[in-house]
Amino acid sequence: PRRVLACGVRWGKTRSAGMEGLAAAMEPKPRGSHGWVVAPTYDLAEKVFREIAGIATGKRRDGIPRGGYKPGSMPPRIVTLAGRVSEIQAKSGESPVSLLGEGLDWLVVDEAARLKPMVWESHLSQRLIDRRGWALLISTPRGKGWFYDAWRRGQPESEDREYESWNAPSWSNPHLSRELIEGQRKRIPERVFRQEYAGEFLEGAGQVFRYVREAATGAWEEPREGATYY
Repeated sequence: PRRVLACGVRWGKTRSAGMEGLAAAMEPKPRGSHGWVVAPTYDLAEKVFREIAGIATGKRRDGIPRGGYKPGSMPPRIVTLAGRVSEIQAKSGESPVSLLGEGLDWLVVDEAARLKPMVWESHLSQRLIDRRGWALLISTPRGKGWFYDAWRRGQPESEDREYESWNAPSWSNPHLSRELIEGQRKRIPERVFRQEYAGEFLEGAGQVFRYVREAATGAWEEPREGATYY
């Protein structure tokens, strides 16, 4: 019910999440399903939403038949699949109040590492309780915040059976050029490459001074009279 996917950029997280949402909306439930795509901003939420809407309108040749798609106003961005009475909405984490009140069958959170912890803890996770809904959290790592904690809950050593998590670098996507990615390694700082392309969780992301303890190799001395210290 709680899946966490932490991968490098351009890995295919958005496409995968879009297919998960569309599959949930097409399940043969008598009352249909109600799902949200949530991101820190509307523009980011629309990335996954466009994947879903593109197939629902038949604009893509993915083998899914053109169905009863009814576009909603923008915003809010809504897709309704007729015949299944399933509704998919794009939501922004910028306005937590708009995330209150509704029960959900499923939830996709894109760029989860950039979302404020209180949005997940106080506004989103509760939406899934009454309908026993599932959540898919996807993001490129960004330090060791709440998204990292959620990812750790899904690892084999964790005792939380509600979570499962995965981690993969950008180059595991066979549609990307490993040569071009390796070229980036030479052009950007090591930490940026490890986070953005290798999909690693790094301690102290965003800090100005890094590896301080590793650099502090000198021995303590008594202060020297008349010396100026900085």
